[in-house]
Amino acid sequence: MITQEMLVDPRLLKPEEIAALLPIVENIEAWSKQVREQALNLAVGGTTVPGYKLVEGRSIRKFANTDGLVAKLHELGLSDAQIYDRTLLGVADIEKLVGKPDLKQIEPFIEKPSGKPTLVTETDKRAAVKLKPSAADEFATPILED
Repeated sequence: MITQEMLVDPRLLKPEEIAALLPIVENIEAWSKQVREQALNLAVGGTTVPGYKLVEGRSIRKFANTDGLVAKLHELGLSDAQIYDRTLLGVADIEKLVGKPDLKQIEPFIEKPSGKPTLVTETDKRAAVKLKPSAADEFATPILED
C-alpha cells in the first residue's frame, strides 16, 4: 500500500528520476481513474465505501420548454432582440459558408494562437517547442573584457 509519506516532493526529483517515473505515473493515473469509477459504481449500487458518501453533483439550470418560454416572454412584452443573443459562428463554420475560392480573403481575420506546452515522449512526431531564454539565463552570460 502506498502512503502519503512515501511520496517525494516532485521538486526534489532529478530530471532522470522524473523521466523514469513518467511512464509509471501515466499507468497510475489510468488506474486511479478506474478506482474512482469503481468506488462510484459501488456506491451507486448501494455498497458503502468506508469514509465516503454519495452526494448530488453540481448541475446547471436549463430551460425545460423553450418554445413556451419564448411565447411567455413575448406576452410579457419582450422582443426577440431582447431575449436572443446574436453571436458569430466559429472559424470552421465561417470557412464552410465562404467556400474555398474566397478563403484567402478571410485569412487576415483568423489567428491560431500557440497551444499550451505539453510534455510527450521523444518519439512523438510533433516538433519540439523552442523556449525563450529566461531573464536569469540572459544575464548569466559572462561579459568578456578586452
